[in-house]
Amino acid sequence: MNVHGDSILMPMRRKLICAVALLTVAVVCGCSRQEPQGPQGALARRLRNADRVVFTHVLTNRPSLTLSNKQAKKIVRALKTSEEIESEGLCAIKEYTLVFFSGTNQLATIQASQIIFWIDDRPFLEREDGPLEAAYMQAVAEAYRSGRAF
Repeated sequence: MNVHGDSILMPMRRKLICAVALLTVAVVCGCSRQEPQGPQGALARRLRNADRVVFTHVLTNRPSLTLSNKQAKKIVRALKTSEEIESEGLCAIKEYTLVFFSGTNQLATIQASQIIFWIDDRPFLEREDGPLEAAYMQAVAEAYRSGRAF
């Protein structure tokens, strides 16, 4: 090519190189999302295939509510983003258990109260938009409706 043709292609090459560089940065940043560390991260990874959660109150030992796939995923996400809190002086009781299933396979059982759940006897507070609390309130309402109040 002549000198004039090369001068026209140079800006296009620079734009192409910049576009490739930006795309590379975007892919690297998008693919390097960090998973939560600690027990809540490990639990969330174990529960990622949960499609059902059963609430059982500790006093009645009977299931009071079963949550479907979409609600189960919200609770797993809330567990994943939860924050460990100090147990000293904590005024909360382990009111119910959450049993997570994938199909017929039981994945995990954890104890919880309204917005707190325990992993290995360590308390964690949900920080999301409240799916654990909403499910708790739904379980309480269902228990009262069915005459199995807890």
